[in-house]
Amino acid sequence: MKIGVNTRFLLPKTHLEGIGKYTYEILFQLCKQHPEHTFYFFFDRPFDKIYIFSDNVVPVVLHPQARHPILFTIWFEWSVRRKMKALDIDVFLSFDGLSALLGSYPEVLVVHDIVFAHEPSYLPWLNRWYLRLVMPRLLKKASHIVTVSQFVKDDVCNQFAIDPAKVDVAYNALPTAFTHIITDSPSPADFPYFIVPGAIIERKNTLNILKGFEAYKQNDRHGFKLVFAGRFMFKPSKEVSLLWQKMTEKGDLIHLNKPDDKLMVQWVQHANALIYASLFEGFGIPILEGMACGVPVITSNITSMPEVAGDAALCINPHSSQEITRAMELVVVPSNREEMIKRGYQQLKKFNWAASATVVYNSLVQACAKAKK
Repeated sequence: MKIGVNTRFLLPKTHLEGIGKYTYEILFQLCKQHPEHTFYFFFDRPFDKIYIFSDNVVPVVLHPQARHPILFTIWFEWSVRRKMKALDIDVFLSFDGLSALLGSYPEVLVVHDIVFAHEPSYLPWLNRWYLRLVMPRLLKKASHIVTVSQFVKDDVCNQFAIDPAKVDVAYNALPTAFTHIITDSPSPADFPYFIVPGAIIERKNTLNILKGFEAYKQNDRHGFKLVFAGRFMFKPSKEVSLLWQKMTEKGDLIHLNKPDDKLMVQWVQHANALIYASLFEGFGIPILEGMACGVPVITSNITSMPEVAGDAALCINPHSSQEITRAMELVVVPSNREEMIKRGYQQLKKFNWAASATVVYNSLVQACAKAKK
């Protein structure tokens, strides 16, 4: 097969986030498992050579850089569609759930979540307008769909009346970077701390986490700090900004902006707990990262997060800052920590990139087979 791939989330010289990590890991496995096929990687900007995994990868840069809905449309409908035809490619694989509405080729769309259908306020108005207009039509048109959790599969099928037989689940797993970097390393700090990983946006529940930690500090005798490790994607609300500034001035909050993988592992590894109390997730890779580093995890009891965490994490109501505070109090108890770490290592074994890549590959085969009927 000749497989065209949307690789615009494989950004050069950066710490990959959610979709980028998934794209990297699945493609690395696919290219290694199937040298008999040719993969055409469609980038929207100059690419980093680390993403050209093997001889069966052909990089193609297509303009313009697709970073907002108007440019999405031009990139998919004009650049990608023309190149698919020019190269006579058999099937298109898109890791962000987007494609060309006018495309007539078989395609497999990977869906990480459909938060726009539930909480549109979490997205800029143009993005949510575009997704609500286009995504349902793309999913109905797609030859096959892959989701990153059972939660997302059920959500997609229920929201858009998609036949469940058309949708497969290919889980995330522990990023290879974490596997390679985890070694005994000195603590990056001389104080105890909780770490909150990932981009800082409204749906990551920054406000309630701040409130929960502020309440925890009222009885803290050990000098705990709260470490946020990620970038601000959008301007925070006034309430978040005020509390953030107050806690920073008191020395209770530390911000690591865009930490690389090695630094991230070091900070996670020495945390007293990893907090991932998001308001909506399609999966939640940081949950696995915490488990792999031997760190207790506090996460939410909604959407996909209980599916990922199993019985290895403290699952709380993310809308309650009081529950977040209580989880912080429980997770520093030595006996609780030991049991959670033990269960975390066991839960981690359920997620495997090679197995997920096989699911994606089978979806590509099915999509091609449908086109030939």
